[in-house]
Amino acid sequence: MGVRAFTMKKRRSSGYGCIYLLQNLKKRRLKNGRFAKGRSYVGYDKTGDPENHRWHGHIKAAFDRKDPRPLYCAMRKSWREFGHLNFSAEVIWRGPIEKLCVKEVYYIAKLHTWFYDQQGGGYNLTFGGDGFSGKHSTYSKKKTGLSSKRAWADPVKRKALLRGCQLRWDQATPEWRAAFSEAQSCAWKNPVRREKTRAALRLAWARKTPKERRAIGAAISAGHAKRTPAEQEAYRESHRLGALNRYAKMSPEERSAEWHATHPNGNGSKPRKQRRS
Repeated sequence: MGVRAFTMKKRRSSGYGCIYLLQNLKKRRLKNGRFAKGRSYVGYDKTGDPENHRWHGHIKAAFDRKDPRPLYCAMRKSWREFGHLNFSAEVIWRGPIEKLCVKEVYYIAKLHTWFYDQQGGGYNLTFGGDGFSGKHSTYSKKKTGLSSKRAWADPVKRKALLRGCQLRWDQATPEWRAAFSEAQSCAWKNPVRREKTRAALRLAWARKTPKERRAIGAAISAGHAKRTPAEQEAYRESHRLGALNRYAKMSPEERSAEWHATHPNGNGSKPRKQRRS
C-alpha cells in the first residue's frame, strides 16, 4: 500500500542497525504566510531493513489500530488527500546497534523533529533514546494536562473515555487484573502519593455541585444494588476492614483531626439543619 513511498537501499548486517528519516512531502503553511517543508520523524531500526520492518509497523499503527499520535494522524490524512502515503524515507545513519539510541537523540535534536521544538517541530513525541526516557518537559506536561482536562470536560468525550476504560477492563485477563491491582496497592502504600491523591479527591469533590454529588451517590447505589447479597456483605466487610486498618495506622493527632472533620459539632453528632423561620 504505502511501501512504495519507501525508497532506500536494503542493507542488512548482523549486529548493525540504522537511523531513518520519514518526511511528509506536503508543505505546511507558517503563521507568517510562508510555506516550509513538511514535518519529519526520526526513528531507528535494529534490523537495518526498515522498509520491511519498522515501516510496516508504522502503517499498521496508523490504519489498523488508529493510533492517535501525530505521525499516524498525518499518515491517515495524507492517504485521504492524495490516495497514497505522501511520505519520503531515507536512511541517514548506519552503525552498531548499541549506538542507535544515542544517534537517535542526536538526529532528533539536529533535525528539530521533536513535536514541541520551537525551531521546527516534527512528529517525535520524545527526545529519543529507546522510547520514553521517563522525563517530560514542563511544556509537554502542561499541554498534555490541558488536553486531558478538555477531553474529560466534554460530556461526549467523557462518555467515550469511560466506555473505553470499561471495555479494556472487561477484556483484560485475570492475570492482568491481579497485576494491576497489585501495582495500585504498591502505589497507595507510598505516603506522599497517597496524600496527594487524597488532596486531589477532596478538591474534586469540593468543586462539584450538590446535583453532581447526588448523581454520583445514585450511581454508586445503583451499582451496589446489582450485587448479590453475598457480594454486598463482602463489599461492606472489605470496607470495614480497610477503615479499621487505616485507623490503626493513624497517629493520635491524625485521629483527632479526622474526628473533628467528620463531627463539626464536637459531640459525635452531625450538624443539624437550621429551620426556616
